[in-house]
Amino acid sequence: MSLALSTDTACISTNPPLPPTLGDNPMALAVPDKRGQGVLIFEQGQAAISRDTVFDHVKSGTTLPLHLALDDHGRATQNPRAAIEGSILPVQGNYGFNIAVMVEILVLSLVGAGASAMIGDPDDPSSGPLRMGHCLFAIKPQSYGQVSALEQFTQALLADAPNRLQALSRRQKFETALTEGVAVPQALLERIIAA
Repeated sequence: MSLALSTDTACISTNPPLPPTLGDNPMALAVPDKRGQGVLIFEQGQAAISRDTVFDHVKSGTTLPLHLALDDHGRATQNPRAAIEGSILPVQGNYGFNIAVMVEILVLSLVGAGASAMIGDPDDPSSGPLRMGHCLFAIKPQSYGQVSALEQFTQALLADAPNRLQALSRRQKFETALTEGVAVPQALLERIIAA
């Protein structure tokens, strides 16, 4: 199995309307099957909506759903530009906030990367270096626990909750990418080559 924890550009305020100090701080877990293929792949950010999605709303000129963001005065907003200047709420309130803090502490102490508040904005080169931190763990379940119990659990989960598992659609996309490759828009490819 693999576990990944990352710090990200600050978007969650610890005390609105103060500026954001915590990032979305995503974590991911991949659980392979007996053949070593990814059966379940989970990714969970701690913000109620990702910064990328907020920027998508700016580009498309659409409003944000209710109860996801605050403006720079700490007031609820559906305006994506105001959310960028303000902050995004953590997913599930204090639960998401606490997980964002835990990820931040682990990455800062294990990797030595900059805190989310010190990470530059990837959309603004003048904001300074990104200095994001990524902490990766490789876990061999055979060394620690009951592999059969893990296999039984994952098989039951796949059978009982397929509609709730984003991991299944990710698995299908992963398998498609392995066999068919990944389509990259020409404009993006040109930007990558030019960089």
